[in-house]
Amino acid sequence: MLDDLTTYRLQDFLLFDAATYEGLFAQMNGSLWLLPAATVLAGLATLVAIRMKARAAMRIAAAVMAAAFALSATLFFLGVYATINWAAVYPAWLFFGQAGLLVVVGTLAGRLDPLVDRNSPRALVATIVTMHTLLVHPLVAFATGREFAGLEWFGLAPDPTAMAALGLLAFSRSRWRFLLALAPVLWLSVSVLTLWTLELDGQAAVLAAGSVLGIVALFLPASAKRARVSPAAQPGAAQESRPAAAETQRSARQPKQAATATLVPSAPVRSDTRRR
Repeated sequence: MLDDLTTYRLQDFLLFDAATYEGLFAQMNGSLWLLPAATVLAGLATLVAIRMKARAAMRIAAAVMAAAFALSATLFFLGVYATINWAAVYPAWLFFGQAGLLVVVGTLAGRLDPLVDRNSPRALVATIVTMHTLLVHPLVAFATGREFAGLEWFGLAPDPTAMAALGLLAFSRSRWRFLLALAPVLWLSVSVLTLWTLELDGQAAVLAAGSVLGIVALFLPASAKRARVSPAAQPGAAQESRPAAAETQRSARQPKQAATATLVPSAPVRSDTRRR
């Protein structure tokens, strides 16, 4: 019996093939033809608000992410994915739980404030990850041969939704970002393994690279490095230093003059008394 188990491959444990899996996204997008554009625009608007440090930007970001996770759980996992995989309910509840945490922690409690510096390494990498997820990730699949109708979009497909969450969470200084990143990282790990098992190696590599970059962004410095300006280089410092230098020179001359006066002997006093 053990010999029989060794003959199985990972592909044998999946209930579908690559064509069936990719067809799910075309099936989902077909009935929601305007929703992908709305979710992508919402993601871009959230990114702009964070970059501009708008008021309550992270509360808004948490609400947008929560809506995206809830939509993906409903439309993909409990919708099209459940038709080919009886276990789809488990990632669906994972996404619903993530949506609830984002609402409670990020939107209601505001625990994701404050934001990182705009020009910090973390902000720059987080921007790259988010932009890649919203725009580049779907186009990579299109370039590799997938039909436009079957592309994966933020807020609908689980992969870009989870990866965008890593990018947006990286803008927060709060340690709550690590807790809220657990569910996205867990799903992305499962998805990379699924794509690799389906022999979609190119898509698996792109997803893995974006996921790793998103995880790295969570740990990068949150403050921008500022060059230290020496006092002499500041405006007006040269003018302020001139009187001080002159005073120092005068103070240095006075002891020398006093010492010179002490060392020089005084001339003898001549007597005006005449000999008589």
